[in-house]
Amino acid sequence: MGKYRVDVPVLYLYTDCMGTIRDARRVLADAEGHLRQLIEDGLKEQRYSDVAEIAGLAQGVARLLQGHTATANAEAAAAQSSTPYPPQAAPVRKAAGKPAKADYPRFERDGDKLVKVGWSKKNKSAYEHRAPKEAVIAFARHLSGSVPDGKLFVVEDLLPVPDVANGGELPAYQVYLALAWLRSTGAVDKKGRDGYVLRRGALGDGALERLWAGLPARSA
Repeated sequence: MGKYRVDVPVLYLYTDCMGTIRDARRVLADAEGHLRQLIEDGLKEQRYSDVAEIAGLAQGVARLLQGHTATANAEAAAAQSSTPYPPQAAPVRKAAGKPAKADYPRFERDGDKLVKVGWSKKNKSAYEHRAPKEAVIAFARHLSGSVPDGKLFVVEDLLPVPDVANGGELPAYQVYLALAWLRSTGAVDKKGRDGYVLRRGALGDGALERLWAGLPARSA
């Protein structure tokens, strides 16, 4: 994975340098955000094997960060009054000046497959990602069964996602495709670099089927 090196500063635990635990957490958070961007870039360019490997690295960084966060919560409660998750800037939506940016991504239903149509800046053309409905349902059920409504989560903590229909695990690109669609429906909200939140009741009884039925059907 030489071409996907993440430049993370070395942690020097000295008072006159980056010697605080808070600095260490910030470095880990930056690294996690960088890895997520690499995952998104890999998905856009359909480099699925790279995405799977990068996701594994991101999962390791996320676990390190969570280990530090558990200690930090106790410190923060005693030191100052603050929210568990610092406010982040809302995700920036690309300007609608150019049609290629304004019209993508969009999601469609092609038979029993979910289709994401995106735009590649690199190739200046549209691309498609597909996942079978059974994979989307498997991810949604795994998500709702693993994460309480309203609680922050990161995708790496959900992996691997069981492939209920076929056995084994869902490919990483199908997981991220299903997540992107749920975000587009409002069922899942992105919270800056901190992760995602499943909205209360968003995947309750019959909700997923209604969301699926609401997808525009691709004409023959």
